[in-house]
Amino acid sequence: MERGHRSYANIEAQVTAIEMYQSQLIPGPAQTEEYARALIRATMRPDSDLDREIQVRLTRQEVVNRPTPPNVWIIVAEAALRQRIGSASVMADQVEHLMELAQLPAVTLQVLPYGAGAHAALTLASFSILRVEHHGLLTVYLQGPSSHTFMSGSENIEHYTNIYNRLRAAALNDGSLTLALLKRIAREHDQDKE
Repeated sequence: MERGHRSYANIEAQVTAIEMYQSQLIPGPAQTEEYARALIRATMRPDSDLDREIQVRLTRQEVVNRPTPPNVWIIVAEAALRQRIGSASVMADQVEHLMELAQLPAVTLQVLPYGAGAHAALTLASFSILRVEHHGLLTVYLQGPSSHTFMSGSENIEHYTNIYNRLRAAALNDGSLTLALLKRIAREHDQDKE
């Protein structure tokens, strides 16, 4: 695992609040093992260890199951829910897993639907805002195919917080509207299995 991923995983393990936005993929802590396997297999470098990469991904998911879990707010674009990663069955299970996660008290899930049109993060694939209260840490994490960046300057924090707040307003609420869209997309993936 690269240094940027290790640093992110170390912070994520201690986080007290995390806000994630993903436009193309399901965020790591919300991925099923089968989804993670298909994604990593498709994007891994030739020298990567698939099983180790999957284990790291699954370990990251433990953050939402801690006795005192962090507040996790996930905004995922509709495109990430529809993009076929693995089989239709893998995608149906993945969307159903998101519905289960959304029921956890510390998790808020919103979908940014196609109907939202142009939005504040249109040029961003993903970003996370991480807070570790006991260390007084607040940082923004950007991940690209070959680089990983942490930004802690107040100007950057303010900029990305503003974007995230605008995404919250543009996305479906975290209740019945998001759940209804997730159910519809899961059914569509289920129908593709047949």
